[in-house]
Formats: sequence, structure tokens, C-alpha cells
Amino acid sequence: MPRSTKHFSVLFDTSFLITAYDKSRNSFMVANNYLKYFITNKSLMYVSSIAIAEYERKGTVEEVLAPYSYIPLDFTARDAIICAEFANISEAKDRSAQRDAVKDDVKQPAQACHHDINFVITDDKSSFAKYCISLRDLGKLETRVITLDYYDESYFRGGQRTLPI
Repeated sequence: MPRSTKHFSVLFDTSFLITAYDKSRNSFMVANNYLKYFITNKSLMYVSSIAIAEYERKGTVEEVLAPYSYIPLDFTARDAIICAEFANISEAKDRSAQRDAVKDDVKQPAQACHHDINFVITDDKSSFAKYCISLRDLGKLETRVITLDYYDESYFRGGQRTLPI
């Protein structure tokens, strides 16, 4: 079961890293608001070796990782086993999905599952978030997905929104 959200954990996917450090991206401000929240609240901030490799193809990852205390997360054999299960489930549910793309999109959710990470955050709604939500709906993934549509702290309060008084 994922850790309590008092000091919760979050896994940053590649699209979040790109968005948080590219001012030209539409969701740049939203990503930075979440990043500030995570830092202020002493969240455990994980970055997968998979995201590091993908980011390095577009830019220098050291510039991104240096300012903060990210926890590197290596892809393990247990992560691979969970990934295979997630890929099989996702492919069976979405017959139109390309096999390699599905396998790649469920690697980080598999890591989040194996390492009991509370949240994954992404700007990829078309595949990464879609697979996370589907796996949650099927009871295979407890980790919640945050997309960069808008900034909303209610994720961290169990969905409770602040009411104006």
C-alpha cells in the first residue's frame, strides 16, 4: 500500500521533467507549481533511470537533477515482472495499442507500484496517464496519476477541496 500522504512520494515521468524545465511548454507554470509544492512539503521525489535516459536524448539531465534532492530509481527485475503483467493487461484492454509503446509506457507505473510510490506526475495524457488510470480502475495499481491540466492540491488531501468561506 502506498505511503501516507503526510510525507508522500512522487515519481516524475519524462514529460513532467521536460515541461518543468521548458518555459515554452503550455503546462510550464502548472508543473512548476507542483514542483514547488513537492519541495515545500518535503515529498520524496523519485526519478526513474528510464526517465533520465529519455530526458538525456533531449537535453542535459544533470542540469535538471542538480538543484533538488531527487531519488534515482533503477529499473529492477521485480519492476520488469510487474511491467510485463501491466503490459499484458493494457494490451488486452486496448487492442489498437502498439506493443512496444505499451511496454514502454507501463515501465514507470510498474516501478511506482513495486516501490509503493503514492503519485506519478505526467504531461502525457494520451498514453502514460491513460494506462495508469486503467490499471488503477482494474485494481492493479494503487499509485495515483497527476496530469498537468491544472494545479490542484486536493490530490494530496484525498480529493478534499478547500471551500471558500
